[in-house]
Amino acid sequence: MVAHGQSFSRRRLQVHEILSALECEEYDNTVENIIYVEPPIEHADQVTDEDSDKSDEEHSANLNHLGRRLLQASCELQRSRGDSDISTPSTSSALGSNKQRASNDNFLSRSDSEDEQPLSIFMSHNKPSRSAPPTKKKKSTGWKKEEPAFICTEYRPQPPSDESKKCQNPLEYFKLFFHNDLIKHIVKQTNLYALQKNKPLMATDDEI
Repeated sequence: MVAHGQSFSRRRLQVHEILSALECEEYDNTVENIIYVEPPIEHADQVTDEDSDKSDEEHSANLNHLGRRLLQASCELQRSRGDSDISTPSTSSALGSNKQRASNDNFLSRSDSEDEQPLSIFMSHNKPSRSAPPTKKKKSTGWKKEEPAFICTEYRPQPPSDESKKCQNPLEYFKLFFHNDLIKHIVKQTNLYALQKNKPLMATDDEI
């Protein structure tokens, strides 16, 4: 409702104004926003009848880096939730306060300055920052003073066996460890391993 004596200039909104208004709104994933953009005014020396390799459905744009001519083009916003359409005004009265209009002008001027910058400078300013790797937590070791268990440091040799006392040379000492039962076990395992490798071997105790 408009009070008497007040008048508002109604004009069609431009693309940058619609985008700024949508950014100020709270996100609702149930609402689908479709922006219909009017063709921008072309100069006489511009070629406008060139065909594109992509169809209208395949065209995509980066909303953060639109060109100046596209941002200043008039447009209409169509909103829908499910199968029902939501009425949306497409005039300047939808923007509301002067603060929001000022932000729209800043958005447009920022886009103009980005269009005039060289590509190398633009990419260096918009390079994604690498997050620092997470720091590893240091393991803390707790120490406490305790009296160690009693350790006997006195040397107590075992008395030699009766068999070792009878040995007269190293060979006799060797036979104390490699007795006949151990030799037979080695012969059995040797023949079994040879049989598993398909190489029959009939080793004997004397050969070992």
